[in-house]
Amino acid sequence: MALYAMLSLDYAEKEPNRDDFYEYLKSNGWVKLNDVDTVWCKSHGYLSTDAERVEREIRAMMRAAVAEYKPYRIDFVAQIGNNLPFEAQFVKKGIEYEYTSK
Repeated sequence: MALYAMLSLDYAEKEPNRDDFYEYLKSNGWVKLNDVDTVWCKSHGYLSTDAERVEREIRAMMRAAVAEYKPYRIDFVAQIGNNLPFEAQFVKKGIEYEYTSK
């Protein structure tokens, strides 16, 4: 069973390195979730008992990122678990809202 990580972050500066930072995340196997700002997901081939290993990898990746891109600040949260995050939306249709799972 795979272990998944979801990462949500706020990159302090929008320019000039934000796009390069996003490319860095992609090159490290992270996939940006659609229609949600700065939320990324990655599948790890580890057991559920390896959550601390994933946490260490995220911390090391983020440390390397700040050294490379030198933002004033990056705030982030990560969720590690055995289930993929799900994506959904509510869209206003007339006076009602329609729920759509992606």
